[in-house]
Amino acid sequence: MVMTEETAGDNWEGKDEVLNDMWVDESRKKGKDNGVKSATTHLEGLKWEVLVVNDHVVNAFCLPGGKIVVFTGLLEHFRTDEEIATIIGHEAELVCYVIPVYLDW
Repeated sequence: MVMTEETAGDNWEGKDEVLNDMWVDESRKKGKDNGVKSATTHLEGLKWEVLVVNDHVVNAFCLPGGKIVVFTGLLEHFRTDEEIATIIGHEAELVCYVIPVYLDW
């Protein structure tokens, strides 16, 4: 069972949530069985790479092909795993959805 705010009461901390991939796998199988084409086929074969640039700039950006650039200034400003994961996730989202639309992939 996944811990939720309702089941955990006062002990809830979002970072304590444990996700079960079974639901995701079942959902994907159901879609495939119904002939739904994956919306992420443009990501197949993508070789993700995170480059860290030693500069005090507080910034990150992405490039087509799965390249994400993070400046050490950003790593000095945001210190927790959750903050860094949010930034990397945002950049990955741009690689996955915004750049393909912009470049008409």
